[in-house]
This record gives sequence, C-alpha cells and structure tokens, in this order.
Amino acid sequence: MIEFSKTKYKNKKIDQEKYESCLEFYEYKKALINDKIERLKNLSPQQNAERIRRVDVLKESLGRTFMAIANGRIKTPQFIGYPLVDREEMISDALYIMLRYADRFDCRRTNPFSYFTQTAFNSFIAFLGEKKRHEKKYQSIDYIENINSIQNVESGLE
Repeated sequence: MIEFSKTKYKNKKIDQEKYESCLEFYEYKKALINDKIERLKNLSPQQNAERIRRVDVLKESLGRTFMAIANGRIKTPQFIGYPLVDREEMISDALYIMLRYADRFDCRRTNPFSYFTQTAFNSFIAFLGEKKRHEKKYQSIDYIENINSIQNVESGLE
C-alpha cells in the first residue's frame, strides 16, 4: 500500500492544515479498504460464490449497455460517412474509454446515459484527431520521398 509522504510538508509546499486534512483523508480511505478486505475474507464459500455470480451478471449487463451506447452514437450523421473499418475501431476505442473512466462517474451529478454517451462521443473525436495527425505525418513523408525521387530523375540517377 502507498504510504503518505511527508516531503511536501517538509518542503513547505503545503501548510499544516492541508497536510493534516490529507493525512486524515488518507487514513480514512486506508481504513475503508482494510475493512472491505476483512469483510471479503470473512465471507462463506456460498456467499462468495453468490457475490461472484452477481458481479458476472453485472459485467455482462454493463458490457451490453456500453455496446448499445457506442453503436447508437456511431450511427449519428456526423460519423456515418466514415469507412466501416474506422467506425469499428472507433467503437472499440469508445468501449475501452468508457470502461477506463467508469469509476469517475458520479451519480449525484449526472445521469449515466448522458455521461457514457458523451464519453463515447469524445473518444470518437479523439480517434479522428489522432487519425488526422497520422495522415498528415505520412503525407509529409510521402511528399519528401516524392521530392527525392523527382530530384533523382532530374539529375539522371534513376
């Protein structure tokens, strides 16, 4: 487990009040984690099997929901014109991003559908931006190679 560092306090980057607040929060989270570990260790084999079954059902349901969101979002007019290969890759990236940032979802601030739909949309835009950067890079490389071959032809080397 990560130990709370006192170096920032020693270097005067944070004041005593913030340090104590961070230390208190760290101890609170550490106690919560240890409590959860103890509760999981004390489960009977039947309870543990039931817990694992419920988690598996939840994973399957969440996966189907994320797939439905990504597939629905990719069918909007702004993405429908891209080739099928790109759209499949965009969906794949969106699923990865949705799973990666699922723990940041706060149900008190927004509803889950809008959060994950926006996450999918943002991953589509990021994918297209990355693809555009790659195309621009390879286009300039092709241009440089063409200039070299043209110069070789003009000088009679080819």
